[in-house]
Amino acid sequence: MSVTGMKRGRIRPLFTALLLFLGALATGCGNKPGDTPEKSAATDGEEASEPRVFVFDCDADRSFTAKITDNGERVIITLPDTRFALPRVRSASGEKFGDGITSFWTKGEEAELVLQDDTYRNCVSNPREAVWEEARLRGADFRATGNEPPWRLELFKRSRARFITGYDEAVYEFSSPETHQASVANATALRYTNDDHELIVEIRNELCSDSMSGARAGAAVFATFNGQRFTGCGRILRGPNKR
Repeated sequence: MSVTGMKRGRIRPLFTALLLFLGALATGCGNKPGDTPEKSAATDGEEASEPRVFVFDCDADRSFTAKITDNGERVIITLPDTRFALPRVRSASGEKFGDGITSFWTKGEEAELVLQDDTYRNCVSNPREAVWEEARLRGADFRATGNEPPWRLELFKRSRARFITGYDEAVYEFSSPETHQASVANATALRYTNDDHELIVEIRNELCSDSMSGARAGAAVFATFNGQRFTGCGRILRGPNKR
């Protein structure tokens, strides 16, 4: 991971967002109305399959999110200014959803979204971005990831944290953090404990690049789990600074 300072005009808004978010964690504030995680409904006693979340990048530098849910019978489309659901319809090839006016079609890595007065064309799946959106749709408010060994961190406003580490993806759950002394200025830290483990998370207001992919994020994250140090990059998943 490499980190560099952001331009001054962008540092303050991001750091303010981090402070507000981490303050909400420390005080145990819940999510705002409308920010609750989306759930899939099982019908007739049948257990619902896991939703599939995609981010598609299209012509004209536009993108949208598609969440195929309810055992593949419904898709939820999220655009920058709106969100709506469409039922599954017959398709000779691929998967198609529509209501007679609006339609969404996808096959493999490709997709097309037709609105009443617009069409998103030549859309291609972006799996690297989809993992962040999938976490947001499950209710996470902040996500971080790093390498060697692989690890992921998800923080929730309801004072909950999930830390996943190792190639076997061991999952550790925490709640009720307390504030912790950060090691540098322009950083905020939280300490979580449960019966067997300790997790200290420090989030720094620094532009961060993933050590393997080079993907950039708005915060550098340093996690110490049971004394072992992990470094990576993170994002706020809601609001104007979520990327």
